[in-house]
Amino acid sequence: MSADDPYCYPGTSVLRNRPGITDPVAHSTAERAITNDAIIDLARNPVEGKYDTSHFLEINRRIFSQFYEWAGKPRIYDMDKPEPVLQGDSVKYGHHKTITTDLDREMSALSKFEWNDKDKLTSASKFASHMAAIWKVHAFREGNTRTVGALVRQFSQERGFELDHDTLWERASETRDALAKATVGQPKDLIKTILTAHQIGKDRNHPDLGRITSQTAHVLRFMGKPEISFPKKGDKVSGQVLDVSYSTVLVSNGRAVNAVAGANFEKRPFPNDRVSTTIGQALEPLSKSKAVERETPIKTPDKTDSRSGAKAVADRSDDKPQDSPSHAVLTPPKSSEQYRSR
Repeated sequence: MSADDPYCYPGTSVLRNRPGITDPVAHSTAERAITNDAIIDLARNPVEGKYDTSHFLEINRRIFSQFYEWAGKPRIYDMDKPEPVLQGDSVKYGHHKTITTDLDREMSALSKFEWNDKDKLTSASKFASHMAAIWKVHAFREGNTRTVGALVRQFSQERGFELDHDTLWERASETRDALAKATVGQPKDLIKTILTAHQIGKDRNHPDLGRITSQTAHVLRFMGKPEISFPKKGDKVSGQVLDVSYSTVLVSNGRAVNAVAGANFEKRPFPNDRVSTTIGQALEPLSKSKAVERETPIKTPDKTDSRSGAKAVADRSDDKPQDSPSHAVLTPPKSSEQYRSR
């Protein structure tokens, strides 16, 4: 790190920050906690925009503004970062004076992208190209990878081809390595990750369980997507916990996989726990609920019904049954897992 880096406290490699933290370990811990909360909020309340440069800059501002004053603003000098996956060479990041122009071009190209489910490989290849090109611009002094991650999550969801965020960034340093390789004509790893994230994004909408966690989708996919059983009230269920998806516990006994409401356990079980319980609160498969919904005729009030139609429907709903240097070279991070994903 250049000693005269205007983004850092003099004589250190610690980025200037709003809390004034100068200790590198404390800085990293605080920054991660604050930005992780911001990323979660961003997923719930995404930036409204047209997937242009302003949209991208606003995503970065939303993630980092509580910690860095320069959040949402393009970097003010050129930089290199030695990449272990490139044998110590740096990605040829965009020139700081052309960041806005470069982003205008790449974001415009992204905004026109459409996923074709009939040709997933070609779609993943094209999307990997867009993703790597935006990342290569390296618009910010810090947080480029996380900003691209938030962009990808929002874009894929809104355009109808959800790329599961947890899968895409499960091993953030590996995804970053894949991005670096893609910038030098080696996109294979990134394409593979995108295809897996796309499949898990689909698998999270389970036909019987409804919306499940990314981890649960991976577990069921590894098992070959087994049939899920739904024990009835009074049934006894015992076995090993495969996973806990929100409030549903998946219990395996041999080849059988049972979906059990978490309320049936005194304490929340964890994967690999051995459990045994009698069903007091039974779950219904989503497919059965939808089938009943489709098959149940809607009763229309007749002339002999003294109640109004609205009142009758309401009653039925009660029936029982979520000055700066021009260029800076950044020293290789001591901890790949801590910094390479940034």
